Amino acid sequence: MSKNSPYLITREQYKRIKKYDHAQMDSWIRNFAKNLNEDSNESNSKIMKEIENIHNLSILQALENTKGIGEKIRVNFLNNYNVALIEHTKIKSNDNN
Repeated sequence: MSKNSPYLITREQYKRIKKYDHAQMDSWIRNFAKNLNEDSNESNSKIMKEIENIHNLSILQALENTKGIGEKIRVNFLNNYNVALIEHTKIKSNDNN
């Protein structure tokens, strides 16, 4: 398959798939969908991690640029923020189970 091809499968794969019976086609579609889902989850995980990093850097910058917030308050806030994140992660994971 060339890099410029608009198709996801090659001509050879297409010819082979055309010959599938019902069970083979069902299996192929399930595997294809599973792979798409895994690729999507991996991609979403990377995107969410990038968003989290940007969010954390933005919080740090806002704290540093806010008059009246010194090092002691900033450290205290960040500790409380990390505890809250851990607690919410635990709650979310319990909701999914």
